[in-house]
Parts: sequence; structure tokens; C-alpha cells
Amino acid sequence: MTVAVFPAQPRQLDRRPDDAQVVAAWSEWLRGELNPDWRPGEWNADVLLFVGDPQNPRTSVSLCRIAGCGATIMSPGYCKPCLDAYRRSGMAREEFEATYTRQFRRIAAHRDLAACAVPACTRSAYSWSLCMVHCRGWAKARKRPDIDMEAWIARQKPLGDAEQCRVPGCSREKAQSNGLCRTHQRKWRLQAAPHAGVPQQR
Repeated sequence: MTVAVFPAQPRQLDRRPDDAQVVAAWSEWLRGELNPDWRPGEWNADVLLFVGDPQNPRTSVSLCRIAGCGATIMSPGYCKPCLDAYRRSGMAREEFEATYTRQFRRIAAHRDLAACAVPACTRSAYSWSLCMVHCRGWAKARKRPDIDMEAWIARQKPLGDAEQCRVPGCSREKAQSNGLCRTHQRKWRLQAAPHAGVPQQR
């Protein structure tokens, strides 16, 4: 067990540090306490992110045994969807593993999305195969009579890279004012709503 001792600070009744100051101070202290060379290939000291390698015997994660699944699980065997499919199949384990395949369908925050349909635009598609900015432009333009989407797209100027999601290790674009991508925004709303009064998406 490690105990950190901080010097006493003079009490300030007139000013309280905001959340950003607290997070910055904590991050600076934490980085100074961590070993950047710990578990090479799994520990990313730049973003304070550990991703366990199932091939490393020191890491307690495994891959689902079903071909094409790729889900990580805590003990050898099947992930929940593949286990459910196995139970429904009525097959012996050897027959099931030899014949059943599952394409990994979960939307993962680290996976790349399709690019915007505007030529040379490097941002990820949001809706109508357009990035968020071009999508909003098209939502207004499509209300005009006799508007052609392909011609409209051809006239648009491409945009450069967008700011990334604030979640460490996530390479997706920021889509919300709080700095989260669409995937992490959904997760935040689902987890925070019962505890913080965050309204559920409908």
C-alpha cells in the first residue's frame, strides 16, 4: 500500500479551485508517480491507458474462442453473445466451434468511422454520409426545392481534422460540447442519468 502525504495548504475561504484545476493538478502528480516503462506494449503513459494483451500470460484477459468474434473476456471460453448462440444451437462444443462464426458487431470507440462524402474532407461521417458540419449544412440546403445532393456535395469545401474525443486513447472526433464523441456521449448518458439527473436520450 502506498500513502501520499501532501503538505498542508493555507485555507482559502474566498476562492475554490475549479474542476479543471483539480484535474490538472491530479494528473501532474499522477504522471510523476507512474513508471512510463511498465508493461511495454500494453501501458501507454502518454494517455494513461492500459490495454491488456491477451497473448501476454501476465494479463488476465482472453479472446473469445469463436472465429471472427474478437471480444475480450476475463476467462477462457465464449463471450456472452457467442455463449448464448452455443446454448441455442444444441451442438457439441467441437461442432459449434468448427461451424459457427460471428462478425464482431459491437460499435467500439477505437474503431475508425467512414469518412465524410465531401471530397477531401477528412472528418468522420455523422449522418447522410456527411460529417457533422456538412450534415448541418445539408439539413438546411435540402429544404430548398429542386436541390440535388450530389451537386451540393461537390460544391462544398473540405474540412480539416476535428478535435478528438477527450477520453484518453479514443481516436474519434468530438461531437458534443462536453468534448465527447458520439459513442462516449451515449455511454456517459446511460451511466450518469440514474445518478446525476442527466436526461436520457429518446
